[in-house]
Amino acid sequence: MRRSLLALSLVAALGLGAMTAHAEEATTSHSALQTLEAVVDTRTPARDGYVVLAVTPGGFAERLGLQAEDRLQRVNGVALLGAPNVEATLANALEQGGGRVRLEVVRGGRPLSLSGSLDAMATTPLAQPASDAQGCGYVSATDPTPDVSEGIFDAEITMIDGRSTPLYEVNRQRLGVGSHVLVVSEFIKDHRFSPVQRKHRRLMKRRELARAYKALMVDVQPDTRYSIGARLLTDKLDNESIRNNEYWEPVVWTQRPESCR
Repeated sequence: MRRSLLALSLVAALGLGAMTAHAEEATTSHSALQTLEAVVDTRTPARDGYVVLAVTPGGFAERLGLQAEDRLQRVNGVALLGAPNVEATLANALEQGGGRVRLEVVRGGRPLSLSGSLDAMATTPLAQPASDAQGCGYVSATDPTPDVSEGIFDAEITMIDGRSTPLYEVNRQRLGVGSHVLVVSEFIKDHRFSPVQRKHRRLMKRRELARAYKALMVDVQPDTRYSIGARLLTDKLDNESIRNNEYWEPVVWTQRPESCR
């Protein structure tokens, strides 16, 4: 079944659904706040915090200094690790900040504090804003991929700018002109892996959950369609690279004109 998981929010967090052996299933809930503009895995924490999967270009989190792969530990002094309901704890911590946000994260093994004012940053123009007023384009993961000639295989776009895509498969996703963060899962054909490699890949996906997915930044131009796929990195097929999820990368493998209104 080619439908995946993610249930995260722009505010930072929805619970990630349980995984099956073949594909990730999703449950979706939405936080009342839409402030941080970051995609955070709040279901399964790393040892040192909840992993930031992506940040929206020009959004509050990026301007605050938050980066993908940061481990989020505390918000406005409130600990997230060990909280019975991480999403509710996060939302309450943001509300209690009175317009101020202080994030305590771990980056590269070192603690880091990031702080700023929502009001102050709201007056700052966003970098590369995505806007329908400037036109629109499309992203798609349904276009036939050049798996034989270029080693690029099927993928699925599970989130766009922190919002889950529809559970049913759609031909294309319409986006305003500007930068967008896509979260992508891979569907590389099994026969490209040896039995041992398939085993390590399966175990990695089961262990990593949403962190087995990867973020891709796409700068959408007017009247353009971007085809999204998963490139198999043939020099990264050793067991350790597969266990570390280094054997593939999400790519825009082609783009072409397509009228968007």
